Amino acid sequence: MKALIIGAGAVGVAIAASVSNENMETALVARGRTADYIEQNGVKRTGIFGVMSAPADKVRVYRDYGQIKEAYDYVIISAKTLANSEIADNLEKNRGIIADDGHIQNGWGNDDKYTELFGKDKVYNARIITGFEKENPGTSKVTVHTAPILLGSLFGFDNECMKPLADAINASGIPSEVSDTIEEA
Repeated sequence: MKALIIGAGAVGVAIAASVSNENMETALVARGRTADYIEQNGVKRTGIFGVMSAPADKVRVYRDYGQIKEAYDYVIISAKTLANSEIADNLEKNRGIIADDGHIQNGWGNDDKYTELFGKDKVYNARIITGFEKENPGTSKVTVHTAPILLGSLFGFDNECMKPLADAINASGIPSEVSDTIEEA
């Protein structure tokens, strides 16, 4: 499985470190100093679930969507809500980034642009009640955790496709699971 994480903030870096260590080919869309740092040092997750790191040669960094020439099974949006329109436009211009059976993973309540462009059957959501703190451009510290990360469809679609992603995050030490009732969480 392959995961492209858009947004190399505290959540994106932690998820990249987590899934890359669970045999998931991982790439990040990052900019400037963060991209430079990750290209040289890789990514690392520290904190209450222990240390997990991936060296620079294990995590690919893209500075521009046009550089991405392969399709990803999961496109994980971990950027701030204000960036959603720009991200969706870039994904629309570069549709080949998302595998034919790939899925977009987005946060809560800001998926309108993604569902409009890609369909409700391709957009899944996450509920994260976990605190992440950026220690440096490539290191994220998990500071608090209240409940498992939940992945699922808000539109009633089969969630089985999210199981490999949830399993990878869970196996890395951060509790995660698929939920058929994510809207109730």
